[in-house]
Amino acid sequence: PTLHDGSNAVAIALEDVSLREVLAERLMESENRLQRLVSSVGDAIVAADARGRIILWNEAATRTFGYTELETLGESFAMLFPRDQAEQYTSQHFATGALAALNRTTFSRGRRKSGATFPTQMSFASSDFGGAVWFTAVIHDDSERQQLIDSLGRSEASFRALVEQSPDPLFVHGPGRNDREVIYANDSMHALLGHDLGKLVGRSVETFVHPEDRKKLAEYRRVEPRATLELRWLTADGSVLDIQVVSRVVRFEDRPAVLVFARDVTDRLRQERERARAEAVLRQSEERHRIMFDANPLASWMLDPETLRFTSVNDAMVRTYGYSREELLQLTMLDLRVKEGDVQSVDVKRHRRKDGAMIDVDITVHPIPLAGGTMVLGIGKDVTNELRLEEQLRQTQKMEAVGQLAGGIAHDFNNILAVITANTDLALEELGRDHPVAAELVEIDAAATRAAGLTRQLLAFSRKERREVKQLALNGIVTNLEKMLSRIVGEDIAISALLASQLGTIEGDAGQVEQILMNLLVNARDAMPGGGRVLIETANAELDELDATTIGISAGHYVMLSVKDTGCGMDKSVRAHIFEPFFTTKEIGKGTGLGLSTVFGIVKQSGGAITVESDLGQGTTFRIYFPRVHNEADVAPQQPRFVAPQGSGTVLLVEDDVQLRLVLRRYLIKWGFTLLEAATGTAALELARSYKGPIDLLLTDLVMPELDGRSLSKLMLAERPSTRVVLMSGYTEHPALQNAELGPADHFMQKPFTAQALSETLRRVLVCLPRRVSRN
Repeated sequence: PTLHDGSNAVAIALEDVSLREVLAERLMESENRLQRLVSSVGDAIVAADARGRIILWNEAATRTFGYTELETLGESFAMLFPRDQAEQYTSQHFATGALAALNRTTFSRGRRKSGATFPTQMSFASSDFGGAVWFTAVIHDDSERQQLIDSLGRSEASFRALVEQSPDPLFVHGPGRNDREVIYANDSMHALLGHDLGKLVGRSVETFVHPEDRKKLAEYRRVEPRATLELRWLTADGSVLDIQVVSRVVRFEDRPAVLVFARDVTDRLRQERERARAEAVLRQSEERHRIMFDANPLASWMLDPETLRFTSVNDAMVRTYGYSREELLQLTMLDLRVKEGDVQSVDVKRHRRKDGAMIDVDITVHPIPLAGGTMVLGIGKDVTNELRLEEQLRQTQKMEAVGQLAGGIAHDFNNILAVITANTDLALEELGRDHPVAAELVEIDAAATRAAGLTRQLLAFSRKERREVKQLALNGIVTNLEKMLSRIVGEDIAISALLASQLGTIEGDAGQVEQILMNLLVNARDAMPGGGRVLIETANAELDELDATTIGISAGHYVMLSVKDTGCGMDKSVRAHIFEPFFTTKEIGKGTGLGLSTVFGIVKQSGGAITVESDLGQGTTFRIYFPRVHNEADVAPQQPRFVAPQGSGTVLLVEDDVQLRLVLRRYLIKWGFTLLEAATGTAALELARSYKGPIDLLLTDLVMPELDGRSLSKLMLAERPSTRVVLMSGYTEHPALQNAELGPADHFMQKPFTAQALSETLRRVLVCLPRRVSRN
């Protein structure tokens, strides 16, 4: 919860993670579709990478070669062929692209796990998947057909028996270029084309070849025996079949003829086309995913889960970590992680950029299954600034809570301190400084002054103290305080100042800036019980966007104030809490835990920032950045000394605190004023209306029940316009004062105040010019 325009509100941070989920889901779907397609093909399908290592093996390949998938993945493609043919499939052939010529159907021999060789018919093709080259082979066991053809060549008698019983379509036609008449066709051939038995004999081959493929058939006449050809055939009902044919010159019925072996590859080609379409879709999907990957505004990477080495990174990762793409691909995730304080939360990790800067990264990972194994997709968001802002928000909320507490007690507490201070002043004035109890009275007054200072610190660090903003010369404040600071830290600590020439002007409350210096010097003194050195330094500073964002302010011109000591320093755990209210490492009674909290509050109220650098045994350096302004610093006027007023006239005193009213009464009567008193604003207004004489001054508390001091003064001035008004309050951020709309002619006194402060205010208001006292 936080405050927005004075009301309670809740800040919610949302992050759209749909891109990560879509990327992983689509890659998984594409992979599964391709895997199902490959598994359904009846022929062996084997894929190899650019090094000739097997990366894909379907179930048909296991039936054909006898190897299981686990036995082949990662092994050389050449293991599937006899030694005399294996030399064509070495890693060098794959790497150099020498296999590009194999993008066609060839007849060869394969080698089974048992060592036996067998004839094969192989279609070989290369594909590009996202920059990685695959070589895919579709291998058909050609043993049965080869046995059939060999047998036909040995015996015409056996030919008849074999072709009649063969499940594969066969037919024979004449050997001449113009002799394309079918001499014989087996039952399977008739069944393939849907004709009754014997109906094909005597017909020309061109009659069942698709018209668009007849030119291809004519060119086929020049092909050597055993050459293969793919044609489209027409069935009796007009359907189109994809047929793969191979021919061989034989003797049939004691004359030369051409034996044609036909194989229906319609389903296989359809599957290959579907596979090609699936591969195209996969390539398109990969391309889309690559574009999404590269265009992702968040740092994204792919890495090997075993080695943790990056295999791919996007532009956002290059920007986030400061490395080039080539440098990142040489690194592992472990190279980026910070060993100390690595785990910030379950998903947030501390990483190191190339320039050494630490960043907090919110990481989401997804396993991505691929053909060669599983990779890990990682997406990281730099949340360094978000975490810093969250910490600043928590700190602000703590300060706000303590500020509300301070504001609640400030008014009453300052009334009490005002009574103590005023009575002490009166007692000292009556008894004299030589009286035996004078020393005790001085101690009482000092204690009350310290208590008032504690209240001011509470209000200062919670940003609720009334500020008198002026143009300040920081060097002048340091110079004026240097002697007093030396007394604060003691003789065993040496203070030196390094003040920049032509230092810029800052805007702020001089008393608050002095409070910053004193608190930091006290902190340094307590860190050096055995003595040491303190260096106070000022300088002009120009902060760019990166430096300014790191410390939580806007880029621009600043004036820097630093306090550096040679004390005991702090570890990380202490540094994380030093600006929290009431946090202290000192013994009970030695510190309030408000010193640095006060500094933090004043700096933030001034629109600046504070940083700390410290390690155990290495001392501490605080740096404060005040916004630089272009105006000249205000020069503080010399204040003349005044004597106590010899008053004349009537004062209406309105104060709801009985004790404070009594002590103020004693002052005013002693100084010669005629006094009227009231405990509330309502009673004061009635008294003023019933009093017939003039009332020269209204001295009233601002915060009172029923009728507050500002409202009382307006009503009185409406009836007595010549009456002067002085308002008093112990809490400058009270709504009554905020709504009072004080102008230049209004006079305000913050409690507790001294008798001298009251007398000087009365003289200014009543225009009783005091007698100046010589300073000699």
